Amino acid sequence: MCFGGNESSSPPQLPSPPPIEEMLDIIDEVNGVQSIVATDAVTGKKKRVIQKLPRSPEDQALFDEAGRLMTRAIEESKRLYDYDPNQILDYAPFVIEVNRLNTERQADLAALAQIPDFTEEMTRFKAMQQTILDEAYTRQKTSQQEELNRMGYGHGSTASAYQAVLDSEKAKADQRLGVESEQYGRDLRRQDWGDRANLYELRERGRQGQLSALEAKYSLQQGYQRERESMRERALAHNRDLLSIGSAIRGADTAQRASSMAPQLQFADWGARNSINIQRHQAEINRLMGQYQMDQVDQNNQNPGFGETMLRLGGQTAASYFTAGMGGPSAFGRR
Repeated sequence: MCFGGNESSSPPQLPSPPPIEEMLDIIDEVNGVQSIVATDAVTGKKKRVIQKLPRSPEDQALFDEAGRLMTRAIEESKRLYDYDPNQILDYAPFVIEVNRLNTERQADLAALAQIPDFTEEMTRFKAMQQTILDEAYTRQKTSQQEELNRMGYGHGSTASAYQAVLDSEKAKADQRLGVESEQYGRDLRRQDWGDRANLYELRERGRQGQLSALEAKYSLQQGYQRERESMRERALAHNRDLLSIGSAIRGADTAQRASSMAPQLQFADWGARNSINIQRHQAEINRLMGQYQMDQVDQNNQNPGFGETMLRLGGQTAASYFTAGMGGPSAFGRR
């Protein structure tokens, strides 16, 4: 049997922890990304999925055009890299023509080096001149003899002297004839050399003209080749620019989506809501415990109960009894 006052209040029943909040979907329409919670069709488990949102028609058109630019630039660049500008310049005709002209030149030089033999011409020249000289000598001798005969010196020392002079002149003329025939041969050779050299020079000028024409044609084709190569380089540079533009557009699209804070915001929101619930749960526990402590203090400060009063009275009676036994008045002995 309890003699105390009001029984102390029982400890409070603490609330259960709050359930975990579900993660909300976050949709970033500015950067085109969403972070959602989905259910796996195979395992049935929840999963967190980060997806790209569909682009607007304008953005999709720009994205597709960037892809077409990149594809066209790559294909065109490959074609230009495979193309060899040297293929447009055919060297064979030039080589063949130069070889032909060199062969012709060598033949002309060989012919120019072959000096003809003019011995026969010199012999005929000498014979002809000898005939003329002999005829002139005969006429001179006959005329001189007739003149001497007319003067009466047809025979004798005078005639012999004239004949000796005439014979001496004839011998000198024969000697000169030999020299003249040699000179005639040299003149023939010199004239023949000059003629053939002039002919070679004329033919060489023709060859030089042909070579100049070939060089001019080759130079034009080289210029055309350089222009084609320059056009090819410009086309390659243009395609590189197109590829860079397309890559920049698609790269900007990827960078924009990658910059989305949707996944972080989803996780931060989920954590914040669960943290708030935990804080509220803890606050409620703190409130209940505080109230319980306050109730305990209040009970302790209340008036004593029936049991406490009886005990106090019993103590006072015992004290009086002992006091009376020691000679003092007794509370029970008085009337």
